[in-house]
Amino acid sequence: MNATPGFDDLKSAWRALDARLARLEGLGLGLARERREGERRRRTRASIGALWPLALGQAMQFALGAGLIVFAASYWSSNLDRLHLLASGLFLHATGIWMAASAGYELSLLCGLRWTMPVLDLQKRLARLRHWRTRNSVMFAWIGCFAWVPMMLMAFAAAGADLWVHKPLVVASWIGFACASAGVFWLLARAFRAGRFPKLARAMRDNAAGQSVRRAELALADVERFEAEGR
Repeated sequence: MNATPGFDDLKSAWRALDARLARLEGLGLGLARERREGERRRRTRASIGALWPLALGQAMQFALGAGLIVFAASYWSSNLDRLHLLASGLFLHATGIWMAASAGYELSLLCGLRWTMPVLDLQKRLARLRHWRTRNSVMFAWIGCFAWVPMMLMAFAAAGADLWVHKPLVVASWIGFACASAGVFWLLARAFRAGRFPKLARAMRDNAAGQSVRRAELALADVERFEAEGR
């Protein structure tokens, strides 16, 4: 007579134990998910944080471009009677505008990156930033081939020596060297587009993108692997 109630009690105890174990297992899984999610957030924040040197550099470039705009505008407007100095000032004015505008656009791309975004979205935005920096570096290379010539003319004119008037052959040699530099750069860019020197081309693209972008890309790839392991 006592066997049946004892068996029922045993079944009830097992059911209660199973329910408790299920609750404990659920709590354990929940804590594990929370820990993994916290680690994912930490790694994602770190990947975005790797870009802060780039943001600082672009802010400085924006300030430098703005200062160059103000200086160049005051310079060419006070040299309207000397065409070569007027042209030099206008060239630097345009350079300052490009520096400020490109820095502003890049800062807007950086501000659009949020660690709360999905990793795939962050990778797409980072690829867009890399593409922009790579193309923009080409523009700065073209400008750099020639920008030093008007800067030298302006510096010598400020010291009281107008080389354009008194040493035209020196200026002509500068212009020739600038054109030669631009020609070498054009040939190199054409060779890269044709698929020649792939290692050098890849290294130059990575260098143009910047170490901050590269570190962020590697960190996001690590976050992506971490997420894949948890599935």
